[in-house]
Amino acid sequence: MNLHFAISPIPKTFFGPGKIHVAPKLLEPFQTKVLVITGKRFAETPAWEIFKKFPSAPIFGEPSPKTIDNLVTNFRPYNIKAVVAIGGGSVIDTGKAVSAMLRVDGSVADYLETVGSRIHSGEKVPFFAIPTTAGTGSEATKNAVISVVGSAGFKKSLRHDAFMPNYAIIDPELTLSCPRSLTACCGMDALSQLLESYVSTKATLFSETCAFDGLCYFGKYFNRVLANGSDLEARTGLAYAAYLSGLSLCFGGLGAVHGLAGAIGGMCQVPHAQACATLMYQTNRATIQRLLEKEGPNGPAVAKFVKAAHALVGTGTMAPKEACEYLLEKIAQWSASAGLKKLATFGFSHTMAETIMRKPDYKNNPVPLSEDEINTIFQEQLQ
Repeated sequence: MNLHFAISPIPKTFFGPGKIHVAPKLLEPFQTKVLVITGKRFAETPAWEIFKKFPSAPIFGEPSPKTIDNLVTNFRPYNIKAVVAIGGGSVIDTGKAVSAMLRVDGSVADYLETVGSRIHSGEKVPFFAIPTTAGTGSEATKNAVISVVGSAGFKKSLRHDAFMPNYAIIDPELTLSCPRSLTACCGMDALSQLLESYVSTKATLFSETCAFDGLCYFGKYFNRVLANGSDLEARTGLAYAAYLSGLSLCFGGLGAVHGLAGAIGGMCQVPHAQACATLMYQTNRATIQRLLEKEGPNGPAVAKFVKAAHALVGTGTMAPKEACEYLLEKIAQWSASAGLKKLATFGFSHTMAETIMRKPDYKNNPVPLSEDEINTIFQEQLQ
């Protein structure tokens, strides 16, 4: 465990059922100079009454540089003083990027990691993140993921400590209308972030604490939400797990699942949560198997998977290998309950798989995976 860490400012967070009603008071200082970015469902909900007086823009799909640049161009003349994003992770990432780009010139692509050459000053307009799904944890991260899909595609971050939302309003009542399939897929993304950040080589005492607590809440409430989407207590528990997944990935990093999913997302139109959820079982199986070969069942990295298994599903006195196997079985069961489609359904091909295998991104995975292991993961998705 890394006992040395630094924490950049995190959002002023309002959490709990009904918390959406703190928004009017918080937005008063900005008068009507507020831009509201929403997903396609929010304008149909009663809570829209709070925001309908402000200029707004609906967002569909994951944001591209063109999406961000067009929004900035269209709304810069309004002298926007605050940006509010209400929706899933893509909507919040869009709002985060727009709030950052309203104060600088150029395209957002100029500032993306490994894509652009310009360094952002961190100056932005105040940003409010209001999630309507429990998944990405973007309400608690300092980056916005921007994508271009195609042969030269990418999925890269606009990142700065200052891009952490100024305010996060997490009202689980806003997730009650979220369809079961989307709830399941987003929940699996949160699980992947919690597990990856917990076993990450960059994990610290702080990020591990967030991740472990999040795993406990996920294990307690995920099945309850899938069984009854109107269970507000379960929705609240899952929303808290998602929030902690954002904090833990922000300060502890991610692993091979997100590394591979990001590469795939730059090549074909697969939703990010779907890609992560679909890759979870095979990628974690390969990682655990490699760790067992490298350090044995009592090694430190295997021990973290065992602790994660206990947090999620209660492994009792199981031996390490047995606990890891039980964890993988539960991931497989949760994936099945989410009704996930194979990545080939979204256009993922053998050629794309070969391209990724030549230069895979493991991020902070506890052990690198071989080309053969990645090939096995991908072949499962191409059948």
